[in-house]
Amino acid sequence: MSIGPDFTKKVVDALAKRAAQICSNPDCHNPTSAPHSNPARAVILGEAAHINGARPTSARYDPNMTDQERSHPSNGIWLCVSCAKKIDKDESIFPVEFLKQWRANHEAWVAGGCPSKKGNQNKVVMRPARLKVRNEVKSFLHFCSTYWTMHCQGMVKGSNDLIRELHSFEKSVDAEGPLSIPNLESRIKEIIINVWKMQRLVDRLAGPNPRPLDSTYDTAEDNIDALVEWFAQQEKEIDELLEPYLTI
Repeated sequence: MSIGPDFTKKVVDALAKRAAQICSNPDCHNPTSAPHSNPARAVILGEAAHINGARPTSARYDPNMTDQERSHPSNGIWLCVSCAKKIDKDESIFPVEFLKQWRANHEAWVAGGCPSKKGNQNKVVMRPARLKVRNEVKSFLHFCSTYWTMHCQGMVKGSNDLIRELHSFEKSVDAEGPLSIPNLESRIKEIIINVWKMQRLVDRLAGPNPRPLDSTYDTAEDNIDALVEWFAQQEKEIDELLEPYLTI
């Protein structure tokens, strides 16, 4: 008998119990079971939602997964009916790693005895740090996207100010610690790599051999212009990346 992508009753029961019959969305935390008019029964208000979709038309469907992997408990998260529908409406807001983090945080909370006002505690601890990092990243990207203009106008000297700002940016971000935001760390690493590229280009233009670092470009100035455009685009996109995480 072949294994389908749907969860078995055993898996559904396990996911519900691991979540203590409470929605894993930290902004919800509604109970997912209630008394029935029949004293021998209960009303179930939750469901085992797939993290990676069960079928090609489902949110977050991964064609590289097997049906066995899709129906495995590790691909499930226990949610109330309302939140289960919500996560499938826009998978860009609820990506795979985000839902996995929800589940991990929720199960850790359950294992810790379900301390009261857990959701509010998350907002007090996480939201200010995330907002601060969002502002730090946007501010630094704006500085990078305008740096070449300031350099050409003599408002900064060489690449010293650029690297000074980079070190300050790294220190500020590191000070906030882990923020549980998928893709943010890799995005920041990419920003830092491109800052060092700009630094080398600026120094080359001041020296006897003003070659571009990337052979795609004819001149170092063209290479810098491309980096400036990249920084500007990242500044526009950072809000979209972080917005889903600023409420928790």
